[in-house]
Amino acid sequence: MNEIEEIKDRINIVDFIGQYLQLQKSGGNFKAVCPFHQEKTPSFMVSAEKQIFKCFGCGEAGDIFTFLQKKENLTFPEALQMLADRAGVILPKFQKNPALYKKEQDTKTKSYQINKLSSLVFQKILLQSKNAENARTYLKKRKLSDEIIKRFIIGYAPRQKILEQFLYKRDYKINDLKQAGSPDRFYERIMFPIFDPLGNVIAFTGRTLSDEVQPKYLNTPETIIFHKSKVLYGLNFARDTIKKENLAIIVEGQMDVVLSHQAQIANAVACSGTALTKEHILILSRYTANIAFCFDQDAAGEKAAKKAILTAYEADISPYIITFPKKYKDVGEIVETDPAIWQKYAKIKIPGLEWLINNSSVADKKTFIKELMPYLLSISDPLEFSHYKKIIASKLFIAGRIIDEIIARYKNKNYKTKKYTKDDSLNKDIIKDKKLTIDESMIGFIVWRLPYLKLALDHIKTVDLDHASPDLQMIYKKLSECYNENCLDKKTKSCNYEQISKQFWLKLDKDLKTKVEFLVFNIENQFKNASESELENILYDYINTIKSRKNKQISQQYASLISEAEASNDRAKLKELIKEFQNKISKK
Repeated sequence: MNEIEEIKDRINIVDFIGQYLQLQKSGGNFKAVCPFHQEKTPSFMVSAEKQIFKCFGCGEAGDIFTFLQKKENLTFPEALQMLADRAGVILPKFQKNPALYKKEQDTKTKSYQINKLSSLVFQKILLQSKNAENARTYLKKRKLSDEIIKRFIIGYAPRQKILEQFLYKRDYKINDLKQAGSPDRFYERIMFPIFDPLGNVIAFTGRTLSDEVQPKYLNTPETIIFHKSKVLYGLNFARDTIKKENLAIIVEGQMDVVLSHQAQIANAVACSGTALTKEHILILSRYTANIAFCFDQDAAGEKAAKKAILTAYEADISPYIITFPKKYKDVGEIVETDPAIWQKYAKIKIPGLEWLINNSSVADKKTFIKELMPYLLSISDPLEFSHYKKIIASKLFIAGRIIDEIIARYKNKNYKTKKYTKDDSLNKDIIKDKKLTIDESMIGFIVWRLPYLKLALDHIKTVDLDHASPDLQMIYKKLSECYNENCLDKKTKSCNYEQISKQFWLKLDKDLKTKVEFLVFNIENQFKNASESELENILYDYINTIKSRKNKQISQQYASLISEAEASNDRAKLKELIKEFQNKISKK
């Protein structure tokens, strides 16, 4: 039995899909409303005997891996790793040290169990204990319904060490609790369980009931199953709506998320105890290319929004901002006042850079442009770059060429004196001052780790890098040429990566060689301690982001053409365009 079959043997597809859908018994099978297309009559069937699913409405079918890939927008390696962790199956790339891997799997399994049990205990205390009266009063004041409390498994940690005793009686040791993040460390706090995409409880945020107690929010420390920079609170509840609405809204805290979902704004998520990271943006980009930030209406919220906009641009996502009247402190307060108000403002999104330009209070033109420069230079799309350059020029009543001159001076000041050398001290300055685009990151990555070149070429063609500079496109083209010239041995079906590397560097002129060395140094410095599985996922993130960007571009192009055909009632042209569009998207 191979690893894939072993995973299927350990995870029952009915139980797994049942976490996502409301399955009903239908003869020897189970049925549900299909999650992959709109329907009223259930046509989605799950076979317990064959361990497969099939929708007789839209034709989607497959096994547990297919379902998870489709539902969570994952690549096969990502789905394989996630299900292997859940099933406790050792994948081949970890077999060098199976004992260590098994130990990690046991720790993960116990941590999931401990956090799940803890969440249920916390909720039972909230709903039934006299000691939780203050907590129930607080949540009632915040207008949380019983339904939303149960759905998000919100609970309460009392002062008494009830949880610790409860877990010890179930044979969990002190070290087990510590490795799970010590859920017993919380007391006299409202408890918000944090979930992973599969619905496992991986951590907690505890909110104090007293403003005098600090910190106001206490979070589980990082553990083997909880990494703050890669977790978004509420994503397990929001992902379907995010895909349906083609928009993710990032709000400031857990209470904002819960109240948003109660107000039927079910595409809201929040970071979990950390600032927004590039990883957060890349995770959301699996579900949508449209991300809007809606933070508190104070100085700290404005600062967070500015940083978030830059982070999104650096991840090659064009962000939006959602604002609301300043008389409300945050989203939670709006919902408490009237859910309809939040429903109204949640639909009004402003392009991030446009918001920055229109809300700047800087009077001095030079300072104004200097503040916007990092954002402007982070935009990889030349059309978007040109659009905002014109807006800035118009706002300041200056010619566009003056903006170009300022940009050139800014670039020279920041990069001209820093040579692309292998000297550590100089390169640290470069890394600090310049963030790589998605295209630069992917190319630097595959040159650093050439065996990943085939994976990149299988998914990304040179034409897909139309946002990149001509230099980057040339570098990628030369990589492709070297691969094709050295990986066509039909007898061995193997690649001589040493020869590919040698040939590739010979094809580069001095300037291109310097640029590639710079990219490789940045990537190596960033990921030198990453495992092979992490490296593979990083490359898939680059690939998915570039493909998503290309699909968005194609969609925008054809949306305009299709609208023109509809306006002129040209049915033949409309049919032709829709077919062309579907063919282009299916090939991506």
